[in-house]
Amino acid sequence: GAEADAWEQVAEILARRAAQEGVSPAEKSRLYRELGKIRAVIITQALSVPLLLVFGFSPWPWLGIMAFMIRPALMQTGGPLFDAFTMETVREETRGTASSLNQMVWTFGWIVSPLISGQLQLHYDWTPIIVAMAALYGAGIVLTQIFFGRKA
Repeated sequence: GAEADAWEQVAEILARRAAQEGVSPAEKSRLYRELGKIRAVIITQALSVPLLLVFGFSPWPWLGIMAFMIRPALMQTGGPLFDAFTMETVREETRGTASSLNQMVWTFGWIVSPLISGQLQLHYDWTPIIVAMAALYGAGIVLTQIFFGRKA
C-alpha cells in the first residue's frame, strides 16, 4: 500500500545518500592538494551549513532531500582531513592521546545529541535544533580558522 511505498522511497533516499558519501573519499586528495587540509576543512564545512539550513527549512521536499544527500559527503570529506592535520601537528608521542580525545569528543556528541534533540522535539519542533546546529558549525568553522588557519 501507500505506507510501504513511502518506506521504499525513504529507503531509496538513504541508499543514495550512503552512495554519495562513498564518492567523497576520492575528492579528499584533490582538495588537499589544491587547498591544503585546513582550508579544505573550512570550505567543506562552510558549504555544509547552508545545506543544513535548506534541509531544515526548505518548503520543497525535493530541495530538502538534495541538501540531505549532499551535506554528508562534504562532512565526510572534512573530518578525515582534520584528523590528518591533527596527526601531523601533534608530537609523535602524543598522537595516541590526541586521537583518543578526538574520538571521545565525537562519541560524546553522538551520545548527548539525541537526548537533547529528543527533548527539544517533544517541546518545540526541529527549528531550534537546526538553528543550534548551524550556529555551532559556524562557531567551529570560525574557531578552526582562528586557531589553525594560519598553519594551512
